[in-house]
Amino acid sequence: MDHFNSGSRKISIEYSISGSFDSSKLTVFYLEDPVDSVFGYLNIPIQLTDQFNLVSIKGRYQSRDLNDFFENRKAPDWDMKYNLLNQKQVAEDVELIRRELLGNEKVTLLGYSSSASVLHYYLSLYPDQVSTMISISPMFFDVEENLSFWNQFSFIEEKVEKLNSDRALDFAYFSHSDFFNSSKSIKDSLLVLALNQFKADKISGFSKLQFKSISLRVRAFELIYNTSPFSETTSKTLESFLRAALPIFQTFKEKPFLVYGLNFDKWLEFEGKVVLIGGAFDLLLNPKILDVLAEFYPNSTLIQLKDGHALKVFQSSPYYSDFLEAFILNRHTSKIKVYEELKKADLLYLKSDYNSVRAKN
Repeated sequence: MDHFNSGSRKISIEYSISGSFDSSKLTVFYLEDPVDSVFGYLNIPIQLTDQFNLVSIKGRYQSRDLNDFFENRKAPDWDMKYNLLNQKQVAEDVELIRRELLGNEKVTLLGYSSSASVLHYYLSLYPDQVSTMISISPMFFDVEENLSFWNQFSFIEEKVEKLNSDRALDFAYFSHSDFFNSSKSIKDSLLVLALNQFKADKISGFSKLQFKSISLRVRAFELIYNTSPFSETTSKTLESFLRAALPIFQTFKEKPFLVYGLNFDKWLEFEGKVVLIGGAFDLLLNPKILDVLAEFYPNSTLIQLKDGHALKVFQSSPYYSDFLEAFILNRHTSKIKVYEELKKADLLYLKSDYNSVRAKN
């Protein structure tokens, strides 16, 4: 239950493998994160299940033993719940499973949104156990806050004032329109169309929750802990995270406890390959966060796509599966081919375009 307490009781954690495990195949780890579960997990193409050992880790986030333990406690004990569900414990779960399946062999990591940030943390602890990491729209609110990057959603916030914080978060997460590289009239009309489509599709994420999940509250706390959560400057898109994490923040204010943050400098020691993929039209997180992350990895590739945080356009494209396969295998010719296909399909967002993004018109 507690990797750092030698007398701790044992709990069961689960993982699943697509098909039967084949030691001759490359093994890819994917983590099922409570925040990702709210919006929908990454779409993993069926073609990849034949080529790789795809291991989906539920871990302690979905541990029945741990949930039963929490339910039998009369006191809230949010500091204890954080201590047993924090990303350092989860990282140790991942390493435990890696050793069980692979022994001394390295693993490939596939992370998406919130789970990506946890897997980056795991990589910082065990850089010698990872060969490649594919990081898709990693969720690092603290980088945006601490480097004072402007949040793209803030420039349309007055236009979506009828959306409450939960619906605003959902819209920011799933939006994939370019509201910034056009005239004001076109930008406004695009926003109206996008909002109407959003409402028609009845897309929901945080807006359907009642915040009963303990693991979700812990992840929300971890994601916004370093974003000035005690001030009144929290952006509208983060209000839902703050509300989910509120019991833990209240406990922390009354009796501060140890919080496990990420040491970015540890990434400098990683000798493997990191691929960072994000949407240039991301309303949830500033796309330049990926530029910052790339600076910490000696061998990194950064790809911006004409898409939003959820990368729904990219995931539904015919190039998605080939792209993941090429970068997981790290095959140069395959990467060039899929890069050219994305370019022809006008899905790539080039650096020369990115620097021309207008904040206001």
